[in-house]
Amino acid sequence: MTDADTSEQLRKRPGDELPSPSQPPLACVVCDVSAVKYRCPRCERVTCSLACCLEHKRTFECDGKRDRTKFVALKQFSDANLSSDFFFLEEVARSANSAARSRTQVGADARQHGSKKRKVAPKQSTQAAKAINPHVPSDWLARFPVPFQLLVQHAAKRGVALTLLAPGMSKRVRNTSHMDTRTDKLCWRVEWAFPSADIAVNLAEERADDAQTPFDLLAQYLAKSPENATIRGKLRKYAVPDWQERVLLLLRREFAPASEPQYYRLDGSLSLESNLKRKAVVEFPVIIVALREDDAQYPAAHDRIEIVSTE
Repeated sequence: MTDADTSEQLRKRPGDELPSPSQPPLACVVCDVSAVKYRCPRCERVTCSLACCLEHKRTFECDGKRDRTKFVALKQFSDANLSSDFFFLEEVARSANSAARSRTQVGADARQHGSKKRKVAPKQSTQAAKAINPHVPSDWLARFPVPFQLLVQHAAKRGVALTLLAPGMSKRVRNTSHMDTRTDKLCWRVEWAFPSADIAVNLAEERADDAQTPFDLLAQYLAKSPENATIRGKLRKYAVPDWQERVLLLLRREFAPASEPQYYRLDGSLSLESNLKRKAVVEFPVIIVALREDDAQYPAAHDRIEIVSTE
């Protein structure tokens, strides 16, 4: 035997031989007809027609679907098997993600990371949030760390329906509000909007005590002082001697249609706690400082009134 004959035998593998012409042709497993046309992807039985294909499914209890977890020997592994496995793993990942979202909808916390010591939001604040915004899920508060849960709970005690946005939202990132449970002091982040300003300005209070009044907070910008000369130059229409009589403090009503905005009238001489009571706030209040002559441009909103049955 020559070296060429030996190498040729080594290259041959079992199953490489073609069927000899003397071998009988494959026959349909149902009607035994040799003119087969179909091979089942699952059980690999051959049939000759659609009727026989359906009959073989009933006879052999075969669903006709390829077994994507079937063992394939490495020698027989092809690019088609690799693509099938890749798409199968992608479907598994999508199914796991869909199951995790379904768990959150039925009230189960699908997030296993973060702090394990999480308080459950009280039913009172949850019901208040759903009454204002029915699209908020029932377990939305339990998804946040404890400090934010305390902020929402103590805001609810003060009559404010506070809603937090998902992590990553710009307003969520900017929120610096804080609840100090030792002193029972709630400090809000308050942003100011001046629609009649000559030059756009961005002013905000990082942590304003809810016992302070809006006029107390605005005085640092509008009251005449050498320290705020630059800001007063940008707010010339507001920075007048009788600015407290000229300005109109507004808070836009949350969850109202964008095409029909409504605005609450705030009393600048009352505390933030009194002004925000019976109102909904998303993250923190944004107070609009308008001029009284522009009052007609802002449709009025009214506080929610609780109707108590006397029966």
